[in-house]
Amino acid sequence: MISAAEEERTSLRRELHDSLGPMLTGAAFKADGIALAAQHRPERAESLAIELADQLRKSVEAVRQLAYGLRPAALDELGLVGALRERRAAGSARSR
Repeated sequence: MISAAEEERTSLRRELHDSLGPMLTGAAFKADGIALAAQHRPERAESLAIELADQLRKSVEAVRQLAYGLRPAALDELGLVGALRERRAAGSARSR
């Protein structure tokens, strides 16, 4: 149990570092670009703002996926046995 928890923490740390961190860093740079472009190239600022909104939506989805991976909603809704049955059924459906 302790080993599994440590593996999960390591996996979460890796996901945050390799996936979510770069996404959010890119969003911050894009926001800086919007501020600079707004003064002289408003059409570019608008384009960057649209890209930023999309990037932030993807970041929110990444956070949701990480949170779901920590504790699947099915566990709360169905209990351990029900969640395992659902997981097994989903795996069987994918392998067909």
